[in-house]
Amino acid sequence: MRKRLIKNPLAQDLEMVGERGGTLTLKRVDGQQPDVIRLDAFSAEILCAYLLSVRQRISGRTPREKLGDNAQTVIEHVLEPAPSVKVSQRGANMDIGAGFWDHLYCELMLALPYMRREAMALVPGMRH
Repeated sequence: MRKRLIKNPLAQDLEMVGERGGTLTLKRVDGQQPDVIRLDAFSAEILCAYLLSVRQRISGRTPREKLGDNAQTVIEHVLEPAPSVKVSQRGANMDIGAGFWDHLYCELMLALPYMRREAMALVPGMRH
């Protein structure tokens, strides 16, 4: 299990845990949001790219992404009341404020190879 605590300048905490089978969980451990978001390698890659897209945007909102996965994941750029990336899944929501974006992007990039390796280990005959 790979665990990272991501802090933002407002002393808020986001925990990212890589679990067996190539799953990643995101959880706010500062008590501000109770929901847990679970991502497979595909949805983690989309979130990673989406964070970069939002950061590179000069004006306006980045279009929403509907991932079409079993969890019904939707990622969207919210501008009001403060800029955030909202991740919604069946019964769970998380607003990821701008102060988390850069560090979360980097941690996702580091986690993705581990997630792929874990996912491949579940497929008979696959090696990493």
